[in-house]
Amino acid sequence: MSEAETDTLVRGQTILSESRLATLLQKAETHLFDGSELGSPIEISLSDMPALVRHWSEAIARKATTLRKHAMGTLEALPTGCLYEHFDQTMWKRAALASEIFRHPEVSKNSGWLHTRALQEKFVKASVDDGRIELLIAWGQPKRNAGGLKTAGSLADLAELYAIARLGMIVMAIRSVLERDVDLTVLSGGRRFAQALYTDPVLAAKYDAQRQEIANLLCGRGVMTFCDYVSADFRDTARWTERYGEALEKITAEMIASEFGTVLLNVDWANVFSAADGNTESSALRSMHLPAKLCRWLDQHPADMRRTLIQAAITCILNPRYQAYWQERLGDGEDVIQNTVDFMRAFAWECTRKYIALHHADGVEAAEPLHGHRIRLTVHEKRNRPDVPAIFTLGRSGGNLLSQHVAVRIQSGGGVRFETLMEIRERGAHPVVLGAPGSAHRALFEWLASAGQPLCFIDGETTAPLELLGRILDD
Repeated sequence: MSEAETDTLVRGQTILSESRLATLLQKAETHLFDGSELGSPIEISLSDMPALVRHWSEAIARKATTLRKHAMGTLEALPTGCLYEHFDQTMWKRAALASEIFRHPEVSKNSGWLHTRALQEKFVKASVDDGRIELLIAWGQPKRNAGGLKTAGSLADLAELYAIARLGMIVMAIRSVLERDVDLTVLSGGRRFAQALYTDPVLAAKYDAQRQEIANLLCGRGVMTFCDYVSADFRDTARWTERYGEALEKITAEMIASEFGTVLLNVDWANVFSAADGNTESSALRSMHLPAKLCRWLDQHPADMRRTLIQAAITCILNPRYQAYWQERLGDGEDVIQNTVDFMRAFAWECTRKYIALHHADGVEAAEPLHGHRIRLTVHEKRNRPDVPAIFTLGRSGGNLLSQHVAVRIQSGGGVRFETLMEIRERGAHPVVLGAPGSAHRALFEWLASAGQPLCFIDGETTAPLELLGRILDD
């Protein structure tokens, strides 16, 4: 690996979605750790979902039309040759319109410095054949609850719906201006980062199936397809393995430290701790040596206490002043918390090394040309790739956040905010829960009702939760 390649491992690139949680935990009050700050639940019925889906689908169609009209209006006002070429040719002009959709400041993080001519040419080349045009984006891990600090559960909720809706708007707008079939393939990160984040493969498969169901209901079948990143046919396994090994050797302590806090909160700790049960299918977990005191504690306490221990260790790693609080709360007289902290800190350090190396190995692959009908998108800005639109999956107000790290909080006036569970507790928001499934017909978010995971959170008491939910895409 060259020095130039080493420099691109982390410099000038965002490789992780920041949730603000690590910073919050530097100053959080301990009363927020027990979860008592949430308001009383607001219950809605699964039978309300079809009407909400209609509202959301209509909003997606309206937003797609707005994007198309904005692109057409902006393009008409541009001087000839300013950002695009060959307006006298129909295919090139349509390609310019498609590119202009990504230049909308509400769509792309890099809208101001997007390489428009290169993107226009990609659309032209992709339009040469009569087959479909495939947009390609890598996005998504099962939600991480980080012991109840980050999200309320691991299943797809309203944050995923919001992100899928925004991607659907983009696809439908591009279909309209190109007047041809365009779809989006979402490459899931469950297996992609499993070596670093130890994601439960069963959970990853469920998460992708849930996102697929949301996309099918909101946008129609065939508009968006979720599949596994590792199985994508553009990856050269032999070359990738070599690059990954080389990258591992080049990762420095400084690189690891810069991403450590975020990776600590992204590891699937519940799956890691399952190694103590001895029934995991993962060879990496079976060979793992958990501290003896930790194993004894896990054997002697109910499974739901693991979440509390994980929360205790994470908060102590990020801020050691919490340790006395947790030792008293858990009645820890055998230094179990300290042993767990030492284990998780060392484990997360190595996970961070692997994550950076994995990202680099895939990043080199992503820099190489795709098949002609594929056009790459990204969720993080890549300064060395101005031809790749970086999508605001949670809108401009969501910034660099991704749905798997946050939940939705709806303000009393209808504004949508994306926050970790710790931030939501500070607001005292009310969880919106779905009534237990009772119908023979499947309903959207039935998995949340079965698991008892909230759909989202709403500020203050409300007599019209369905109205607030139906308007989340209207901003």
